[in-house]
Amino acid sequence: RPAARTRAMNTVDRWTSDGNAGAGIDIQAATPSVFTSGGSFTNNTIINNGSFGFRAIFNGGTFDISIGSRDTPGEGNLFDNNTGAGIQLEMIQDSAGRMGIFDNTITNTKAGTSPFDGDGILDRKSTRLNSSHTDISRMPSSA
Repeated sequence: RPAARTRAMNTVDRWTSDGNAGAGIDIQAATPSVFTSGGSFTNNTIINNGSFGFRAIFNGGTFDISIGSRDTPGEGNLFDNNTGAGIQLEMIQDSAGRMGIFDNTITNTKAGTSPFDGDGILDRKSTRLNSSHTDISRMPSSA
């Protein structure tokens, strides 16, 4: 098995994705890989995209992502009027990791191609031996 490729990303903060034909934020990692998002994705406006607000697909390897701040309450993101799912995590083939979702507002998500039927958050696992921990604490009551 080849050595894992490591990808680290610093905080994405106060960024706007508005009106893209595809996803607002799209992360796809191939086998084997290690992905960490450093600080997190915070205070962003992800709206009116033709696909997911935030999509992360992992095909093997490990990941650690925060959407909103794990440390500072109130530093979430706005996901509005996206298609398929506001936030989608998909794990394929022996993926393992952690995704924290904190203080985000997810509204008006439109249905896309099945099985992406307009969910606020969709956590999907395919094949075998997938392990994840999704922490959706501190979600606002409007989500």
